[in-house]
Amino acid sequence: MSEAVEAAVVGRNDRSTRKDNRFFRFLPGFVFILILFIAGQLIFADPRATLFDINGYRLAWV
Repeated sequence: MSEAVEAAVVGRNDRSTRKDNRFFRFLPGFVFILILFIAGQLIFADPRATLFDINGYRLAWV
């Protein structure tokens, strides 16, 4: 009796072709939020200040 041998063939097109940026791949997500927070603190003196007042609705950064 002969045994059936099954093999999986994976072509080159099945591999990921996306080139990851080596630096940003290792940074945790909170680092990006921390950078945005620090930039917001430097740019906006009062983040709760009203930017727009349209028909009684006030839009602020917070």
